[in-house]
Amino acid sequence: MSKDKENKEIKEVVTPEVISDRAEKNGHVEEDEIEVLKTRRPDVWKIIEHNNVRKKYRIVEMDGESLAAWMKFFAGRVQMNRRGVPTRQKYEGLHAELIHLCLLDEEGNRVPKKMIERWGSHILNKLFSICQEQNGLDDRVEEAEGKD
Repeated sequence: MSKDKENKEIKEVVTPEVISDRAEKNGHVEEDEIEVLKTRRPDVWKIIEHNNVRKKYRIVEMDGESLAAWMKFFAGRVQMNRRGVPTRQKYEGLHAELIHLCLLDEEGNRVPKKMIERWGSHILNKLFSICQEQNGLDDRVEEAEGKD
């Protein structure tokens, strides 16, 4: 095959449908054709200073049980009208709950909600945002609040 012909060839675009068709035909799909989904995101480490004491904490991706607990908690905070538009949100404890489910001390223990609630609003907002991002929740919260 000439160089010109080689350069003009169009490579097949591998889509999930193509992979599915190939698997059905020959029972084998190359590993590099399959999207790899990692089971956990890497932890985010932060040092938090409270009352002149610095401690190291980890912000982790929630497991399925913690995610279900968060979704149940969050769902109870938003009321929708008949058209599915949020009409009222309750924000009490919202930040502390998510942070509690995601924030671990150096020994791997969850930080108590009562301790989290004593921290200032600046750190709560910052940690809340990191927890949302770490768990892919930032779009869901904006959607539920009607900020598409």
